[in-house]
Amino acid sequence: MAEILPPEIFTAAGNAWDKAHERHIHTSKDVGSAAISALDATVREVKNGFGALEVITNPEIKELFKRDLEDYKTIFAEADINMPSPNQLAQGGIDFGHLAELKEQLSDYDLVVTPLTLPLGATCQFVSKAYEPKPNIKSTRYARRLFVDDEVADNWEGIMKGTMNNWQLPVVGDNKWTAFMLFNREQPQDQGLSYNQTKRLKAIVPVVGYAAYQMHRVRQGMPPVDTGGVSSWVASEFSINYYACALHIGWNNPDSDRLMAIRGCGTSLKMEDVGSRAMAA
Repeated sequence: MAEILPPEIFTAAGNAWDKAHERHIHTSKDVGSAAISALDATVREVKNGFGALEVITNPEIKELFKRDLEDYKTIFAEADINMPSPNQLAQGGIDFGHLAELKEQLSDYDLVVTPLTLPLGATCQFVSKAYEPKPNIKSTRYARRLFVDDEVADNWEGIMKGTMNNWQLPVVGDNKWTAFMLFNREQPQDQGLSYNQTKRLKAIVPVVGYAAYQMHRVRQGMPPVDTGGVSSWVASEFSINYYACALHIGWNNPDSDRLMAIRGCGTSLKMEDVGSRAMAA
């Protein structure tokens, strides 16, 4: 996929960098070291695919997004899933400038960059791989650290199809990468509402994105959300013998050998320990 900047601008930036260094060597009065360093950094950002973040005016949020993007890239790369560069994501319609503005306004929301859908095996794999180097959470005897109810596993393909059909934000590439801001407090919102009630109020976070965000928190040394027996609704619906069902996911209790559990229940069922995580985009 082409760079977000036109080729002639990219080439001109590289030429300017070379000329600035040459002038610095021969006539240090013409171009100061600070100017060269700034231009050097800009060209390096573009070459590394981070030119799309130049639209972010808040330097702290810009650095935070760079860190987060690198972390999500690593999470999925360890499971052999390649994430597009920020430039490629921006070309596909993901507006990092707007997401950064949301972060300024909503400090209790974090960036999530994720495939919208994945096969169940790939989802289990990236959760397991992302967890492995982190000793701050108890080990498990299971190779796959994501517990999934049998009825959810049996209907996973349809769940992913429903998630794709109902998604309204831009998606990029073969794995349909997307980005949004997600509520980051430990407890979910609107506990006690059914899935049907919740989806009338807000968009439901995709299950792959939720799992990616939990792994991102673990890798950054932050505690997971939805602990202590609570969980959040995640997209999308499925049916068993014409009975409408929905998914909820949470971090397992401290005595469990599994990290997260995805379970199914009726879409109209109200449970006091299940809530939702609002998205902003």
